[in-house]
Amino acid sequence: MSKIKTLLLSHNEISRPTARHAACSSGCQESNMTVPASRNRFYLRLMPWLLCGFMTFIVACQPSDHTSTGPTETSGGGGNTGDGGGGTGFNSKMYEQYITKLESLDVWKTEISKVLERTSSFNPALLKVLQKKTWIFVPQKLNRIDAEKMGMEFRTKDYEQYAFQTEGEIWIDSSAFNTLSPETQAYLIFHETVMDLYVQSKALAVAVKPKSLYSILTATDYPKIREATHLLMDASSGKSSDDLLVHLIGLGFDERVVGSALRTIPLEENGAKDVKSLIFWIQDKSIEESCVAKDLESNLGQEQKCSLGLSADKKTVIIKNGESSFFFELPGPELLLGYQTFHLISKEKTVRLSYLVREPEDKNGWTAISSHDLLISYSGTGQPASVRFETTSNLTPVKIWIFSKIFSLPPGIGFEF
Repeated sequence: MSKIKTLLLSHNEISRPTARHAACSSGCQESNMTVPASRNRFYLRLMPWLLCGFMTFIVACQPSDHTSTGPTETSGGGGNTGDGGGGTGFNSKMYEQYITKLESLDVWKTEISKVLERTSSFNPALLKVLQKKTWIFVPQKLNRIDAEKMGMEFRTKDYEQYAFQTEGEIWIDSSAFNTLSPETQAYLIFHETVMDLYVQSKALAVAVKPKSLYSILTATDYPKIREATHLLMDASSGKSSDDLLVHLIGLGFDERVVGSALRTIPLEENGAKDVKSLIFWIQDKSIEESCVAKDLESNLGQEQKCSLGLSADKKTVIIKNGESSFFFELPGPELLLGYQTFHLISKEKTVRLSYLVREPEDKNGWTAISSHDLLISYSGTGQPASVRFETTSNLTPVKIWIFSKIFSLPPGIGFEF
């Protein structure tokens, strides 16, 4: 304002008649008046333009409260966010108005549901992405992700970017999406779903979370994502849901993300085969004479020198620990309730037999029904790895006896598997 005031004062001074002008108003020659009068008229005509330019300069230099949002950055889930925020959109609509529930699309009924039926082993993981992530179908071209990063060094120009992801959103070029066949639409949706699960899996192995989750993907990861997508979509392969899960885990997907590879099924012949094998191992002295005796209540255990033996009728296992002995009754065929838990990848399994046993009467004639559990663990090669005897009783010591290292015989010799 001080500059404006100064300029206005100058204007007044220029406009005010000078002393010479007043003194000579009646007697001075015209030539003496021409120069200052014309100069005043020039300044007066110039003054509005000077004031306008000066005011424009002042306004233009003031800090603005408005920040342009600019175009949405669409590659890599990043972009310039600036220091503020604001609504963004396209084609006279806010981007939020393009959010779409996949279940509302025709492709969900015709294609996606079929894939979910074939992938029961891990479709909870698929559904978590399909239903929980924000899917935005916008009629707008998306910035392309670098071809070399996607393992496509041979193709760097003539490809279209149908979709891209951030940690919470999946953006789809709806104009391109609507030109695809239903099968290809499903391919695209499951490609993005598989990518999300793969990124989550890989992130579990990263010690420090990166600023951009998708920055951890490299050119070697995208071929795995494409292979996994094709596995899900290829209905003609005849692979079971568990087969697909095994393949995914082999490609680097984490069980904690896609689903557990542990399976539990009933035992054949009620576990009679496993009991028969256990009797053979004890008779053949193929179990090392060492064990861990764990207290069931405290869960504390100590390695001890133990040995296993059988009663004359082969119905009871005798666990000897120094001078003391512990008797563990084996299950009869009518008492068995068994199942096995195995891992699809490692092939390791544990057979569990649970049953009830009536204990002998004590000196007061009291008896009890105790629960017995017999667990036999097998390595991935099918060889026995450990045997565990566990009982819970009110009258007898509460113990868990664990014997391991059942490898005295060469693998595959003397065992009936």
